[in-house]
Amino acid sequence: MFFRGVFFLLTLSCPMLSFSQQEGQGFCEGLKRGNYFPLDIKSKKIVWYETYYYERLIGTKIFNDKTYFEFEQEWKEGQKDYLFLREEDDVVFQYEECCQEETVRFGNKIRKESAWVSISGEFEYKLKSDKQKLKTPYCEYKDLMVIEAKYKNNIFEFYYQRGLGYIGAKENGKLISFIVPEI
Repeated sequence: MFFRGVFFLLTLSCPMLSFSQQEGQGFCEGLKRGNYFPLDIKSKKIVWYETYYYERLIGTKIFNDKTYFEFEQEWKEGQKDYLFLREEDDVVFQYEECCQEETVRFGNKIRKESAWVSISGEFEYKLKSDKQKLKTPYCEYKDLMVIEAKYKNNIFEFYYQRGLGYIGAKENGKLISFIVPEI
């Protein structure tokens, strides 16, 4: 449960969600000019440690007079978590229900080695690279953006591909999460 909770909070994942690829785009292929953090993906299946969940765009919600896309994460065991994301001026924000404020999740204007902290203060993020590779059981990805997230004694790396968004994560260097070609 701890790691599921951490992922819910960190899911820089998350929202890049679905497999409504563009015509001719394969499961393992991104786009040369696509966004690393697209909010228009409808659904993804994501393995997280020993379990999985489906992440689905289910609508919108308004908090503090701002409209957020609402993503539902339905876990294998039936539990549901929710993410609320919006984009403004090339910056993706996540509404944090704990604090009733938003945190920066990603920004196209954020440069390599830029760092920021979640609104709760629990997570420290850093944009590491946009040229990384990641091998999963299904694909070998390249030219990925990596965001490092520090939480207590753990270091997570979240991998994003243009046009697909979140595709996987490592914890302390070990693969713990990846997208699956089924919805």
